[in-house]
Amino acid sequence: MEISTTANRTKFLTFFVVLVLAILSLYFYRQYRAEQAQNPAREVEETVAAVSELMELPAGETPTLATVTEREKLTTQTFFKYAENGDKVLIYLQSRRAILYRPSSNKIIDVTTINTDASVRDVQPNAASKTTLTEPAKSIAPQSTPTISLFNGTTTEGITTAIQSQITSTFPTLAVVEKETAAFTDYAVTLVIDLSGKNQAAAQSLATALSATLSTLPEGEKIPTGDIVVIVGGDKVPAAQ
Repeated sequence: MEISTTANRTKFLTFFVVLVLAILSLYFYRQYRAEQAQNPAREVEETVAAVSELMELPAGETPTLATVTEREKLTTQTFFKYAENGDKVLIYLQSRRAILYRPSSNKIIDVTTINTDASVRDVQPNAASKTTLTEPAKSIAPQSTPTISLFNGTTTEGITTAIQSQITSTFPTLAVVEKETAAFTDYAVTLVIDLSGKNQAAAQSLATALSATLSTLPEGEKIPTGDIVVIVGGDKVPAAQ
């Protein structure tokens, strides 16, 4: 009888401790969310810090932070094609860039150029505020998503496969439409080339994610079919090889 009573007491104490921890966790979570709601500037700083680990951000400019809350109302815009509720949009007015970021998976979903007209000011009250995207935002006028050509600029076979996986996992909306061997196979470093000059934001993001160098198409190189060409260089060849 005494053993049974002790066992029941132990179970009760264990349940009580778990219950208290759950209540405390819920309390502190609500406190954290309340603090964020009252301090939008802090959420902007935290989001900028997270995104800056994935790509190069405009310097000397504080962005506006928008949150997608009703994704179905934004489906008419290409920029929000792959958006989900809870996604964040960093809007840089001076640099004319908008970045769609997903905190749940820590990924950049899309990057685009924005129009800096009166409609932008209607959506962004001030640089340190947080706004909610529930209706099509006229301020975000995306270009078509650029396509990618991958050239192997080394003598190592299959190296573009790993780079393609890295690109598609970091930027789900960027499609690799071509994989070829480059005209030259002695590239020392990886190059990212915006062929038309109209996809600078995407090219910069790619170069940052791949630790590559922005460049122009080298003379004598093949003409790619994609909007942006990534020439994989020797810096991406595994050391063992």
